[in-house]
Amino acid sequence: MGIRVIHDDGTPIGWSSSVIRNLLRFVDFLPAGYIFGLISMCSNRHFKRLGDFTAGTLVVYSSKKHTVQSIPIDQPLHPSISLTLDDQRAVLSYAERLHNLSPERQRELANHLSTITQKQDDENIVWIVRVANWLRGGK
Repeated sequence: MGIRVIHDDGTPIGWSSSVIRNLLRFVDFLPAGYIFGLISMCSNRHFKRLGDFTAGTLVVYSSKKHTVQSIPIDQPLHPSISLTLDDQRAVLSYAERLHNLSPERQRELANHLSTITQKQDDENIVWIVRVANWLRGGK
């Protein structure tokens, strides 16, 4: 569901906090259908249940870790023109997604960058990949 439970200070919870939190789930359920839990959640800005108050825990959204996508390895090429930050982002973004695209889509998207590269189709793709390798630190 993309959520996890942590201590109020951001550290991971242990077994004791988990047991306390889940034992008090019974109290939240009383008298009928989580009414105490709902009242306690509505009465604080972090929407904590009674079990969270007692255990000192907090439920947070857990985002997926951002991983750097690999770009095809090629000879790095220093661009002969000055690339703006947006141009650099476009080149890197294209090169990172290249392996997920069909050959037709690769050419189509690469041709959108032809105003920067001054090339077309496959020659354009090679230029973009080489410049992306250079931007990633290849010398």
